[in-house]
Amino acid sequence: MFYSEPRPKQDKRSVSYGGYEEQKLFDMESSPMEHHGYNYSQPIKTLIRKSYYESKQYYKNEKRILCEKIKYIGDLIEDLMDDDPEGKIQNKYLQSEIEKHILDLLNPIGLLAPHRRSSSPVHL
Repeated sequence: MFYSEPRPKQDKRSVSYGGYEEQKLFDMESSPMEHHGYNYSQPIKTLIRKSYYESKQYYKNEKRILCEKIKYIGDLIEDLMDDDPEGKIQNKYLQSEIEKHILDLLNPIGLLAPHRRSSSPVHL
């Protein structure tokens, strides 16, 4: 004997239209229904699915582009470091990071005015 599980109950939701858009939207709904042979709910489901997959693809592309940019920046930094055998660029970067963090540490307790920035290098 054939056995199947009972179908889940249908979920019904109402859609409201403003009076100024009601007739135009009803006409627009009937066009895909007649063209594709859809019932009332199928055009709405189709639009939801299409929108979902388009947004999913958009974010996938954005993630891919971001990863490519990060890789490109990493390659640039690697090339820059290869062109800096004595480490001058790296030392300048580290010096600026040290200055930035020292200022960040001193400012919260009010030892430096917010507008005051030291231009002299910090030596450790």
